[in-house]
Amino acid sequence: MPFVYIRDTRKKGGQKELITGIANNPEIRPGVNGLVVEELVNFAQTTCNGAQALREAGYRADYAACILFYNNPESLKSLQAAGIKMVYLFTLSQLLKVAEKYQTHSRKAINDYRQFLRDPLGWQTKRGLKPIKEGGTK
Repeated sequence: MPFVYIRDTRKKGGQKELITGIANNPEIRPGVNGLVVEELVNFAQTTCNGAQALREAGYRADYAACILFYNNPESLKSLQAAGIKMVYLFTLSQLLKVAEKYQTHSRKAINDYRQFLRDPLGWQTKRGLKPIKEGGTK
């Protein structure tokens, strides 16, 4: 299965390309389906940016896949706005149930994650964190 790597910004050295692996690759033709794959997805900004980069390069990118999907309300809004369907192994909520059952994390940590899932932006604000346009928090 052919694959490419998408950088968040153009590399300063080397090939200087946003998408590595497409140029002169006979296995990847314009218009074919692309799948954005990540290990985990929280706010889905990287996922949406990856799909947008593929679309701008002439490929279809309607699906994304990950191992751990936070499935928070902000990620759902971003994915819907970008027209992306997410496929995942498990959600953070499911992982928290397992952590609770086997007592792998403190009750406080588990409850804190659950508060985050209910209101990610409010959770960040309470802690003095601000989302930044390029992704992440400050």
